[in-house]
Amino acid sequence: KRGKTYNEEQEELRKQFLDAVQDLEGGDDGVGEGEFLKLKDKGNGGDGEEDEVFEAKLGEYFGPQEELDENKMFLMEFFKNKMWADKGTDGRGEGFELGDIDEMDEEEVERQEQFEERFNFRHEENKGDRVMGHSRFVEGAIRKEENPRKGQRKRKEERMKEAEIRRKEELKHLKNLKKKEMEQRLQKVMEAAGIKSDNGALDLDELEDDFDPQKYDTMMKKAFDDGYYEAEDADPGFCSGGDDDGDIEKPDFDKEDELLGLPKGWDTADNEGDFASVRERILKEKGKSVDDDDDEQEEGEEEDEGKRKKQKRKLSLLQKTKQELLDEYYKLDYEGTIGDLKTRFKYAKVNPNKYGLKTEDILLLEDQDLNQYVSVKKLAPYRESEWKVPSNQKNQYKMKVKELKNNLNIRKASKKNNNPKIDRDNNEESTSAGLSRKAKRRQNQAHLKLSHGRLLAYGKLQPSAKGKKKV
Repeated sequence: KRGKTYNEEQEELRKQFLDAVQDLEGGDDGVGEGEFLKLKDKGNGGDGEEDEVFEAKLGEYFGPQEELDENKMFLMEFFKNKMWADKGTDGRGEGFELGDIDEMDEEEVERQEQFEERFNFRHEENKGDRVMGHSRFVEGAIRKEENPRKGQRKRKEERMKEAEIRRKEELKHLKNLKKKEMEQRLQKVMEAAGIKSDNGALDLDELEDDFDPQKYDTMMKKAFDDGYYEAEDADPGFCSGGDDDGDIEKPDFDKEDELLGLPKGWDTADNEGDFASVRERILKEKGKSVDDDDDEQEEGEEEDEGKRKKQKRKLSLLQKTKQELLDEYYKLDYEGTIGDLKTRFKYAKVNPNKYGLKTEDILLLEDQDLNQYVSVKKLAPYRESEWKVPSNQKNQYKMKVKELKNNLNIRKASKKNNNPKIDRDNNEESTSAGLSRKAKRRQNQAHLKLSHGRLLAYGKLQPSAKGKKKV
Protein backbone atom coordinates (compact mmCIF):
# COMPACT_ATOMS: atom_id res chain seq x y z
CA LYS A 1 0.00 0.00 0.00
CA ARG A 2 1.28 3.44 -1.03
CA GLY A 3 1.95 5.86 1.83
CA LYS A 4 0.56 9.44 2.06
CA THR A 5 2.62 12.30 0.85
CA TYR A 6 3.51 15.28 2.97
CA ASN A 7 0.86 17.54 1.41
CA GLU A 8 -1.84 14.94 1.90
CA GLU A 9 -0.92 14.60 5.54
CA GLN A 10 -1.10 18.38 6.03
CA GLU A 11 -4.51 18.61 4.34
CA GLU A 12 -5.86 15.80 6.54
CA LEU A 13 -4.64 17.51 9.69
CA ARG A 14 -6.27 20.79 8.59
CA LYS A 15 -9.64 19.10 8.08
CA GLN A 16 -9.45 17.45 11.47
CA PHE A 17 -8.71 20.81 13.09
CA LEU A 18 -11.64 22.49 11.37
CA ASP A 19 -14.02 19.73 12.37
CA ALA A 20 -12.91 20.01 15.99
CA VAL A 21 -13.43 23.76 15.98
CA GLN A 22 -16.88 23.38 14.48
CA ASP A 23 -17.85 20.88 17.15
CA LEU A 24 -16.69 23.24 19.89
CA GLU A 25 -18.71 26.21 18.50
CA GLY A 26 -21.87 24.25 18.49
CA GLY A 27 -22.44 22.95 15.08
CA ASP A 28 -22.93 24.61 11.68
CA ASP A 29 -23.49 28.36 12.13
CA GLY A 30 -23.30 29.22 8.50
CA VAL A 31 -19.55 29.63 8.53
CA GLY A 32 -17.99 28.15 5.47
CA GLU A 33 -14.95 25.99 5.28
CA GLY A 34 -11.76 27.93 5.96
CA GLU A 35 -13.54 30.83 7.72
CA PHE A 36 -12.33 31.67 11.23
CA LEU A 37 -14.49 34.76 11.88
CA LYS A 38 -18.22 35.09 12.09
CA LEU A 39 -20.57 38.02 12.37
CA LYS A 40 -21.51 38.87 15.90
CA ASP A 41 -25.25 39.04 16.22
CA LYS A 42 -26.20 41.73 18.63
CA GLY A 43 -29.46 41.58 20.40
CA ASN A 44 -31.88 44.48 20.51
CA GLY A 45 -31.36 44.89 24.20
CA GLY A 46 -27.62 45.43 23.91
CA ASP A 47 -27.93 48.17 21.29
CA GLY A 48 -30.59 49.97 23.26
CA GLU A 49 -28.54 50.08 26.45
CA GLU A 50 -25.47 51.38 24.66
CA ASP A 51 -27.51 54.05 22.87
CA GLU A 52 -29.08 55.22 26.12
CA VAL A 53 -25.69 55.54 27.81
CA PHE A 54 -24.27 57.40 24.80
CA GLU A 55 -27.22 59.83 24.68
CA ALA A 56 -26.91 60.46 28.42
CA LYS A 57 -23.23 61.35 28.00
CA LEU A 58 -24.08 63.70 25.12
CA GLY A 59 -26.77 65.38 27.24
CA GLU A 60 -24.32 65.92 30.09
CA TYR A 61 -21.74 67.43 27.74
CA PHE A 62 -23.94 69.68 25.57
CA GLY A 63 -26.70 70.45 28.09
CA PRO A 64 -30.41 71.03 27.38
CA GLN A 65 -31.38 71.21 23.71
CA GLU A 66 -33.36 74.43 24.22
CA GLU A 67 -30.17 76.34 25.07
CA LEU A 68 -28.12 75.04 22.12
CA ASP A 69 -27.47 77.13 19.01
CA GLU A 70 -27.52 75.81 15.46
CA ASN A 71 -23.87 74.72 15.36
CA LYS A 72 -23.90 72.85 18.67
CA MET A 73 -27.21 71.20 17.78
CA PHE A 74 -25.73 69.90 14.53
CA LEU A 75 -22.65 68.60 16.36
CA MET A 76 -24.75 66.70 18.89
CA GLU A 77 -26.87 65.09 16.14
CA PHE A 78 -23.68 64.22 14.28
CA PHE A 79 -22.36 62.19 17.24
CA LYS A 80 -25.75 60.77 18.15
CA ASN A 81 -26.55 59.35 14.68
CA LYS A 82 -22.92 58.48 13.86
CA MET A 83 -23.11 60.39 10.64
CA TRP A 84 -19.40 59.92 9.91
CA ALA A 85 -19.94 56.21 9.10
CA ASP A 86 -21.16 55.03 5.64
CA LYS A 87 -23.78 52.40 6.36
CA GLY A 88 -24.80 49.84 3.78
CA THR A 89 -28.06 48.01 3.37
CA ASP A 90 -27.11 45.42 5.96
CA GLY A 91 -25.97 48.02 8.52
CA ARG A 92 -22.39 46.72 8.64
CA GLY A 93 -20.70 49.75 7.05
CA GLU A 94 -19.90 48.01 3.79
CA GLY A 95 -20.11 51.33 1.88
CA PHE A 96 -22.59 52.86 -0.48
CA GLU A 97 -24.05 51.54 -3.66
CA LEU A 98 -23.33 52.96 -7.08
CA GLY A 99 -26.73 54.57 -7.24
CA ASP A 100 -25.89 56.80 -4.30
CA ILE A 101 -23.25 58.68 -6.33
CA ASP A 102 -25.91 60.78 -8.04
CA GLU A 103 -27.00 62.14 -4.72
CA MET A 104 -23.52 63.43 -3.85
CA ASP A 105 -21.82 66.49 -5.10
CA GLU A 106 -20.39 65.63 -8.52
CA GLU A 107 -17.80 68.40 -8.34
CA GLU A 108 -16.47 67.05 -5.06
CA VAL A 109 -16.17 63.57 -6.51
CA GLU A 110 -14.37 64.89 -9.56
CA ARG A 111 -12.00 66.88 -7.38
CA GLN A 112 -11.22 63.77 -5.36
CA GLU A 113 -10.52 61.79 -8.51
CA GLN A 114 -8.16 64.47 -9.80
CA PHE A 115 -6.30 64.51 -6.51
CA GLU A 116 -5.96 60.74 -6.52
CA GLU A 117 -4.72 60.80 -10.10
CA ARG A 118 -2.11 63.45 -9.34
CA PHE A 119 -0.99 61.57 -6.25
CA ASN A 120 -0.73 58.21 -8.01
CA PHE A 121 1.20 59.57 -10.98
CA ARG A 122 3.24 62.18 -9.14
CA HIS A 123 6.54 60.45 -10.00
CA GLU A 124 5.73 60.26 -13.71
CA GLU A 125 4.78 63.91 -14.28
CA ASN A 126 7.30 66.30 -15.77
CA LYS A 127 7.68 69.39 -13.59
CA GLY A 128 9.77 71.25 -16.13
CA ASP A 129 6.69 72.67 -17.84
CA ARG A 130 5.47 74.39 -14.68
CA VAL A 131 6.87 77.41 -12.90
CA MET A 132 6.50 76.98 -9.19
CA GLY A 133 5.79 80.17 -7.31
CA HIS A 134 5.23 81.00 -3.69
CA SER A 135 3.61 84.08 -2.28
CA ARG A 136 5.85 86.45 -0.38
CA PHE A 137 3.11 87.21 2.13
CA VAL A 138 0.96 84.30 3.25
CA GLU A 139 -2.53 85.52 4.03
CA GLY A 140 -4.05 84.16 7.19
CA ALA A 141 -0.75 82.93 8.58
CA ILE A 142 -0.67 82.71 12.35
CA ARG A 143 3.02 83.49 12.61
CA LYS A 144 3.83 87.18 12.28
CA GLU A 145 7.39 88.27 11.74
CA GLU A 146 8.21 91.22 13.97
CA ASN A 147 11.39 93.12 13.23
CA PRO A 148 12.22 95.77 15.86
CA ARG A 149 14.58 97.67 13.56
CA LYS A 150 11.97 97.76 10.83
CA GLY A 151 9.47 99.20 13.30
CA GLN A 152 11.98 101.84 14.38
CA ARG A 153 12.59 102.88 10.77
CA LYS A 154 8.88 103.12 10.11
CA ARG A 155 8.27 105.23 13.22
CA LYS A 156 11.19 107.48 12.27
CA GLU A 157 9.75 108.05 8.79
CA GLU A 158 6.37 108.94 10.29
CA ARG A 159 8.01 111.42 12.68
CA MET A 160 9.95 113.02 9.82
CA LYS A 161 6.78 113.35 7.73
CA GLU A 162 4.93 114.97 10.62
CA ALA A 163 7.85 117.37 11.20
CA GLU A 164 7.90 118.28 7.50
CA ILE A 165 4.17 119.01 7.57
CA ARG A 166 4.64 121.25 10.62
CA ARG A 167 7.52 123.09 8.94
CA LYS A 168 5.41 123.69 5.82
CA GLU A 169 2.56 125.07 7.89
CA GLU A 170 4.98 127.31 9.78
CA LEU A 171 6.51 128.54 6.51
CA LYS A 172 3.06 129.29 5.13
CA HIS A 173 2.22 131.28 8.25
CA LEU A 174 5.49 133.25 8.02
CA LYS A 175 4.83 134.04 4.36
CA ASN A 176 1.39 135.39 5.17
CA LEU A 177 2.85 137.61 7.89
CA LYS A 178 5.60 138.76 5.50
CA LYS A 179 3.04 139.68 2.85
CA LYS A 180 1.12 141.83 5.31
CA GLU A 181 4.35 143.48 6.41
CA MET A 182 5.29 144.17 2.77
CA GLU A 183 1.92 145.78 2.10
CA GLN A 184 2.24 148.04 5.15
CA ARG A 185 5.81 149.09 4.35
CA LEU A 186 5.00 149.82 0.71
CA GLN A 187 1.98 151.86 1.75
CA LYS A 188 4.09 153.91 4.18
CA VAL A 189 6.80 154.48 1.56
CA MET A 190 4.26 155.62 -1.03
CA GLU A 191 2.58 157.94 1.46
CA ALA A 192 5.93 159.42 2.47
CA ALA A 193 7.02 159.89 -1.16
CA GLY A 194 3.64 161.21 -2.30
CA ILE A 195 3.10 158.48 -4.92
CA LYS A 196 -0.28 157.16 -5.96
CA SER A 197 -1.11 153.64 -4.87
CA ASP A 198 -1.78 152.54 -8.46
CA ASN A 199 1.79 153.31 -9.51
CA GLY A 200 3.33 151.20 -6.78
CA ALA A 201 0.97 148.26 -7.16
CA LEU A 202 2.48 144.84 -6.68
CA ASP A 203 0.46 141.64 -7.04
CA LEU A 204 1.34 139.73 -3.88
CA ASP A 205 -0.86 136.77 -4.85
CA GLU A 206 1.75 135.76 -7.42
CA LEU A 207 4.22 135.13 -4.61
CA GLU A 208 2.42 131.93 -3.57
CA ASP A 209 4.31 129.80 -6.12
CA ASP A 210 7.99 128.84 -6.04
CA PHE A 211 10.57 131.39 -7.09
CA ASP A 212 10.90 131.66 -10.87
CA PRO A 213 13.47 134.17 -12.24
CA GLN A 214 11.55 134.75 -15.49
CA LYS A 215 8.27 135.25 -13.65
CA TYR A 216 10.01 137.60 -11.21
CA ASP A 217 11.40 139.74 -14.07
CA THR A 218 7.99 139.84 -15.75
CA MET A 219 6.35 140.94 -12.50
CA MET A 220 8.92 143.72 -11.97
CA LYS A 221 8.52 144.96 -15.57
CA LYS A 222 4.77 145.00 -15.12
CA ALA A 223 5.07 146.98 -11.88
CA PHE A 224 7.60 149.50 -13.32
CA ASP A 225 6.37 150.03 -16.88
CA ASP A 226 6.14 153.30 -18.85
CA GLY A 227 2.90 154.25 -17.11
CA TYR A 228 4.68 153.98 -13.78
CA TYR A 229 7.25 156.65 -14.69
CA GLU A 230 4.80 158.88 -16.61
CA ALA A 231 2.21 158.96 -13.81
CA GLU A 232 1.70 162.09 -11.75
CA ASP A 233 2.28 162.32 -8.02
CA ALA A 234 -0.60 162.03 -5.64
CA ASP A 235 0.70 165.21 -4.01
CA PRO A 236 2.28 167.44 -6.71
CA GLY A 237 3.33 169.98 -4.12
CA PHE A 238 5.17 167.41 -2.02
CA CYS A 239 8.57 168.93 -1.11
CA SER A 240 8.22 171.42 -3.99
CA GLY A 241 8.96 174.46 -1.87
CA GLY A 242 6.18 176.52 -3.50
CA ASP A 243 4.09 179.09 -1.64
CA ASP A 244 0.46 177.98 -1.53
CA ASP A 245 -2.47 179.35 0.36
CA GLY A 246 -2.66 178.01 3.86
CA ASP A 247 -0.07 176.56 6.17
CA ILE A 248 2.33 174.01 4.74
CA GLU A 249 3.78 171.58 7.20
CA LYS A 250 7.51 171.16 6.89
CA PRO A 251 8.30 167.54 5.97
CA ASP A 252 10.45 165.44 8.24
CA PHE A 253 13.21 164.34 5.89
CA ASP A 254 14.92 162.17 8.49
CA LYS A 255 11.73 160.16 9.02
CA GLU A 256 11.22 159.83 5.27
CA ASP A 257 14.78 158.58 4.80
CA GLU A 258 14.28 156.08 7.62
CA LEU A 259 11.12 154.69 5.98
CA LEU A 260 12.89 154.41 2.65
CA GLY A 261 15.87 152.74 4.30
CA LEU A 262 18.39 155.35 3.11
CA PRO A 263 21.61 156.30 4.90
CA LYS A 264 22.13 159.76 6.27
CA GLY A 265 23.58 162.32 3.89
CA TRP A 266 22.60 160.39 0.76
CA ASP A 267 21.15 163.48 -0.95
CA THR A 268 24.38 165.48 -0.70
CA ALA A 269 26.39 162.59 -2.12
CA ASP A 270 23.99 162.10 -5.04
CA ASN A 271 23.80 165.80 -5.90
CA GLU A 272 27.49 166.58 -5.88
CA GLY A 273 27.65 166.26 -9.67
CA ASP A 274 24.56 168.42 -10.24
CA PHE A 275 25.70 171.86 -11.42
CA ALA A 276 22.58 173.68 -10.22
CA SER A 277 22.77 172.24 -6.71
CA VAL A 278 26.50 172.97 -6.38
CA ARG A 279 25.97 176.52 -7.59
CA GLU A 280 23.07 177.04 -5.23
CA ARG A 281 25.07 175.75 -2.25
CA ILE A 282 28.03 178.04 -3.08
CA LEU A 283 25.80 181.10 -3.39
CA LYS A 284 24.16 180.34 -0.05
CA GLU A 285 27.55 180.07 1.61
CA LYS A 286 28.48 183.53 0.20
CA GLY A 287 25.20 185.05 1.37
CA LYS A 288 23.79 185.66 -2.08
CA SER A 289 20.42 184.60 -3.44
CA VAL A 290 19.81 182.64 -6.61
CA ASP A 291 17.06 185.00 -7.73
CA ASP A 292 19.54 187.89 -8.00
CA ASP A 293 21.72 185.86 -10.32
CA ASP A 294 19.22 184.10 -12.61
CA ASP A 295 16.36 185.20 -14.76
CA GLU A 296 12.80 184.09 -14.13
CA GLN A 297 12.76 181.85 -17.20
CA GLU A 298 15.92 180.01 -16.23
CA GLU A 299 14.61 179.62 -12.71
CA GLY A 300 11.40 178.02 -14.01
CA GLU A 301 13.32 175.58 -16.20
CA GLU A 302 15.59 174.59 -13.34
CA GLU A 303 12.58 174.14 -11.11
CA ASP A 304 10.88 171.82 -13.65
CA GLU A 305 14.08 169.87 -14.10
CA GLY A 306 14.45 169.52 -10.35
CA LYS A 307 10.90 168.21 -10.08
CA ARG A 308 11.51 165.60 -12.76
CA LYS A 309 14.72 164.47 -11.10
CA LYS A 310 13.01 164.32 -7.73
CA GLN A 311 10.15 162.29 -9.21
CA LYS A 312 12.57 159.89 -10.88
CA ARG A 313 14.58 159.57 -7.68
CA LYS A 314 11.50 158.76 -5.62
CA LEU A 315 10.32 156.12 -8.08
CA SER A 316 13.75 154.50 -8.22
CA LEU A 317 13.83 154.38 -4.42
CA LEU A 318 10.40 152.76 -4.40
CA GLN A 319 11.56 150.19 -6.92
CA LYS A 320 14.62 149.44 -4.81
CA THR A 321 12.41 148.99 -1.74
CA LYS A 322 10.16 146.57 -3.61
CA GLN A 323 13.09 144.49 -4.75
CA GLU A 324 14.46 144.30 -1.22
CA LEU A 325 11.06 143.19 0.10
CA LEU A 326 10.75 140.52 -2.58
CA ASP A 327 14.24 139.25 -1.80
CA GLU A 328 13.33 138.98 1.89
CA TYR A 329 10.14 137.13 0.97
CA TYR A 330 11.89 134.54 -1.20
CA LYS A 331 14.61 134.03 1.41
CA LEU A 332 11.99 132.37 3.61
CA ASP A 333 12.07 129.30 1.34
CA TYR A 334 14.57 126.52 1.96
CA GLU A 335 15.69 123.38 0.13
CA GLY A 336 16.24 120.99 3.05
CA THR A 337 16.86 120.60 6.75
CA ILE A 338 19.70 119.19 8.85
CA GLY A 339 18.05 118.50 12.16
CA ASP A 340 16.27 121.76 12.98
CA LEU A 341 18.63 123.84 10.79
CA LYS A 342 17.16 124.97 7.46
CA THR A 343 19.57 124.81 4.54
CA ARG A 344 19.51 126.85 1.35
CA PHE A 345 21.52 126.37 -1.80
CA LYS A 346 23.79 129.32 -2.41
CA TYR A 347 24.63 130.10 -6.00
CA ALA A 348 28.19 131.16 -6.60
CA LYS A 349 28.68 134.46 -8.39
CA VAL A 350 30.79 133.69 -11.43
CA ASN A 351 32.27 136.39 -13.63
CA PRO A 352 32.18 135.88 -17.41
CA ASN A 353 35.49 134.55 -18.66
CA LYS A 354 36.67 133.84 -22.21
CA TYR A 355 39.90 132.16 -21.06
CA GLY A 356 42.13 134.23 -23.32
CA LEU A 357 40.02 133.85 -26.47
CA LYS A 358 38.26 136.58 -28.39
CA THR A 359 34.70 136.38 -29.63
CA GLU A 360 35.92 135.87 -33.20
CA ASP A 361 38.19 133.03 -32.07
CA ILE A 362 35.34 131.26 -30.27
CA LEU A 363 33.19 131.43 -33.40
CA LEU A 364 36.00 130.13 -35.61
CA LEU A 365 36.84 127.07 -33.51
CA GLU A 366 34.77 123.90 -33.57
CA ASP A 367 32.91 122.62 -30.51
CA GLN A 368 35.36 119.74 -30.19
CA ASP A 369 38.31 122.16 -30.09
CA LEU A 370 36.57 124.35 -27.51
CA ASN A 371 35.84 121.33 -25.30
CA GLN A 372 39.49 120.32 -25.50
CA TYR A 373 40.57 123.84 -24.68
CA VAL A 374 38.32 124.14 -21.60
CA SER A 375 36.52 120.92 -20.72
CA VAL A 376 33.25 120.71 -18.85
CA LYS A 377 35.11 119.16 -15.89
CA LYS A 378 36.80 122.48 -15.30
CA LEU A 379 33.52 124.40 -15.35
CA ALA A 380 31.05 122.09 -13.61
CA PRO A 381 32.61 121.69 -10.12
CA TYR A 382 32.06 124.23 -7.38
CA ARG A 383 35.44 125.95 -7.14
CA GLU A 384 36.52 128.59 -4.66
CA SER A 385 39.35 129.78 -6.92
CA GLU A 386 38.92 130.34 -10.64
CA TRP A 387 40.60 127.86 -12.96
CA LYS A 388 43.09 129.25 -15.48
CA VAL A 389 44.18 127.82 -18.81
CA PRO A 390 47.86 126.77 -18.88
CA SER A 391 50.07 129.12 -20.88
CA ASN A 392 51.38 126.44 -23.27
CA GLN A 393 47.83 125.33 -24.13
CA LYS A 394 46.78 128.95 -24.63
CA ASN A 395 49.70 129.59 -27.03
CA GLN A 396 48.94 126.38 -28.92
CA TYR A 397 45.34 127.38 -29.56
CA LYS A 398 46.32 130.92 -30.49
CA MET A 399 48.55 129.50 -33.23
CA LYS A 400 45.69 127.29 -34.37
CA VAL A 401 43.31 130.25 -34.54
CA LYS A 402 45.90 132.25 -36.45
CA GLU A 403 46.26 129.43 -38.98
CA LEU A 404 42.49 129.23 -39.42
CA LYS A 405 42.31 132.96 -40.03
CA ASN A 406 45.06 132.80 -42.65
CA ASN A 407 43.32 129.97 -44.49
CA LEU A 408 40.05 131.88 -44.39
CA ASN A 409 41.68 135.02 -45.80
CA ILE A 410 43.35 133.01 -48.58
CA ARG A 411 40.03 131.45 -49.61
CA LYS A 412 38.35 134.85 -49.65
CA ALA A 413 41.13 136.35 -51.79
CA SER A 414 41.07 133.46 -54.27
CA LYS A 415 37.32 133.75 -54.69
CA LYS A 416 37.60 137.49 -55.25
CA ASN A 417 40.47 137.30 -57.83
CA ASN A 418 39.51 134.13 -59.75
CA ASN A 419 35.80 134.13 -60.37
CA PRO A 420 35.14 132.47 -63.77
CA LYS A 421 31.50 132.22 -62.95
CA ILE A 422 30.90 135.88 -63.83
CA ASP A 423 32.33 135.52 -67.36
CA ARG A 424 30.48 132.27 -67.89
CA ASP A 425 27.21 133.83 -66.82
CA ASN A 426 27.71 136.76 -69.22
CA ASN A 427 28.41 134.43 -72.16
CA GLU A 428 25.47 132.22 -71.29
CA GLU A 429 23.13 135.19 -71.14
CA SER A 430 24.16 136.29 -74.63
CA THR A 431 23.94 132.80 -76.19
CA SER A 432 20.80 131.58 -74.44
CA ALA A 433 18.61 134.47 -75.39
CA GLY A 434 16.82 132.64 -78.18
CA LEU A 435 16.87 129.11 -76.69
CA SER A 436 13.91 127.20 -75.34
CA ARG A 437 13.46 126.32 -71.69
CA LYS A 438 14.56 122.71 -72.22
CA ALA A 439 17.69 123.81 -74.11
CA LYS A 440 18.52 126.31 -71.38
CA ARG A 441 18.25 123.56 -68.77
CA ARG A 442 20.60 121.30 -70.74
CA GLN A 443 23.03 124.17 -71.15
CA ASN A 444 23.01 124.93 -67.40
CA GLN A 445 23.59 121.27 -66.52
CA ALA A 446 26.36 120.73 -69.08
CA HIS A 447 29.16 121.40 -66.58
CA LEU A 448 27.69 118.78 -64.24
CA LYS A 449 27.91 116.05 -66.84
CA LEU A 450 30.44 113.26 -66.11
CA SER A 451 33.42 112.80 -68.36
CA HIS A 452 33.94 109.79 -70.61
CA GLY A 453 36.65 108.35 -68.36
CA ARG A 454 34.45 108.49 -65.24
CA LEU A 455 31.57 106.82 -67.03
CA LEU A 456 33.93 104.01 -68.03
CA ALA A 457 35.20 103.70 -64.47
CA TYR A 458 31.65 103.51 -63.09
CA GLY A 459 30.73 100.83 -65.62
CA LYS A 460 28.15 102.95 -67.39
CA LEU A 461 29.90 102.54 -70.79
CA GLN A 462 31.43 99.46 -72.37
CA PRO A 463 35.11 99.87 -73.40
CA SER A 464 35.70 99.68 -77.13
CA ALA A 465 37.58 96.56 -78.30
CA LYS A 466 40.95 97.51 -79.81
CA GLY A 467 43.05 95.22 -82.01
CA LYS A 468 40.20 92.76 -82.59
CA LYS A 469 39.11 91.99 -86.12
CA LYS A 470 35.68 91.00 -87.13
CA VAL A 471 35.40 87.45 -88.41
